[in-house]
Amino acid sequence: MSTPTPQRLPGRARPRKEVLVECEAEVARMRERLPRVLWAFVIPDLALVFRWRVQLDCGCVLEVLTREDETPPHEVQWQEHAHGSDLPHGQMICWHDDSAAPPYRVIAEWGERREVTFPADPVEPRDDTDPKVLSGG
Repeated sequence: MSTPTPQRLPGRARPRKEVLVECEAEVARMRERLPRVLWAFVIPDLALVFRWRVQLDCGCVLEVLTREDETPPHEVQWQEHAHGSDLPHGQMICWHDDSAAPPYRVIAEWGERREVTFPADPVEPRDDTDPKVLSGG
């Protein structure tokens, strides 16, 4: 994967005030759901949020926000919300009707499954353990 380069993207960024109103509304919803003690850890300080416009390889231009550590979007590990898993660094999901097929692989071979039970490894006593304690005598 190549490193993205800053460039002029098609279209225009949404007005700052519009984005700020949306972010403040989301912060208000988060404060309703979360205990006050977690606010400092979970809710971002909007004065320290960076707004980016990124163009994906499908051609879509998205607007994304990153937190105060100045990490560019291609270095962030975004979440895949349908399953709650993290995507590889620099990957995002974009859904639209003409999206390319996901990188699924065809199963070429299916092997047999079986369970094997192995006996436990013998426990080696510590050097300072009395042998009578181990034998129960």
